[in-house]
Amino acid sequence: MVKVKKIHELNGNRNKWLIDGLILDQGLAVLTAPPKTLKTWVSLDFALSVSLAGRCLDRFSVAQASPVLFANFEDTESIQKERLELMLKAKGVQDAANFNVLTLEDRLLIDTAEGIQTLRSVVNEVRPKLLVLDC
Repeated sequence: MVKVKKIHELNGNRNKWLIDGLILDQGLAVLTAPPKTLKTWVSLDFALSVSLAGRCLDRFSVAQASPVLFANFEDTESIQKERLELMLKAKGVQDAANFNVLTLEDRLLIDTAEGIQTLRSVVNEVRPKLLVLDC
C-alpha cells in the first residue's frame, strides 16, 4: 500500500507496457464480463499478440515477442485448437513458438494446493511474460 503523499514523490518514470497502452509490463489485468461476451477470444488475442509481437485487437502494439502461458480450463482441446487456428490465420501466421497452452486435459485444478504447485512449476519452466488464466 502506498499513501498519496508517496505517489506524488515518485520520480515519474515512464511506464513500460507489455501491450502498449493496455497492459503494463509486470502488471496485473483482470478481464471480467458476463458469460458469452468473447472474453476467451479477447484474451486469446492478447496472448497471441504478446507471443508474436505486432498488433493486438488491431489497435494496440506489442513491441517484443515473449513467452506466453495460456491456461484454458473451460474448453476442450478441440475447441481450443479450432480457435487458435482461426486466430493464427487472422494474424497471417501458421505457428506461435512462444505460445504455450494448458488445457482441461492437463487435469490441473487451481483451487487445490497440488494444482497451484503444478501451475507454479509450469510457470517456472515456461517463464511467461504473460499468464492468462481462463477459467
